Amino acid sequence: MAENSFKLKLISPTALYYKGRSSVITLSTKSGVVQILPHHADFLGYFEATSLHIKRDGGDEETFFLQKGFIRFSNKYNSCSITAHRVSKKSELSQIDYTQYLAYIKNLLDREETLDNYTVKFLRDEKVIIEKTLEEAKK
Repeated sequence: MAENSFKLKLISPTALYYKGRSSVITLSTKSGVVQILPHHADFLGYFEATSLHIKRDGGDEETFFLQKGFIRFSNKYNSCSITAHRVSKKSELSQIDYTQYLAYIKNLLDREETLDNYTVKFLRDEKVIIEKTLEEAKK
């Protein structure tokens, strides 16, 4: 019987943010938007800035914002490891965090000619979302 989930670990240089089972994750890499399901083919990817959507084995969902890192999926071990320079849990972000994240996005977009089309589109979309979030927080 095939497993409906895979092992997932999300780490930064300073902390372990997630260790558990997931049925699907979605994030944007330099190669484009990637959705990882159980028993995915071996995969190695790099990202500048992305949101990571995790659907846990039980159906609960969680979102993180990641900056500069790698994702590796091993089919042999049905496991995924994501290492990011900076990790922020969406549910714990403050207005200051959003402001810093917006500044980071704007900095990346200032040099968009060095980024691939998928990352530029993602960053533009993120910029709009973060700006709307900050507007709502002011109300």
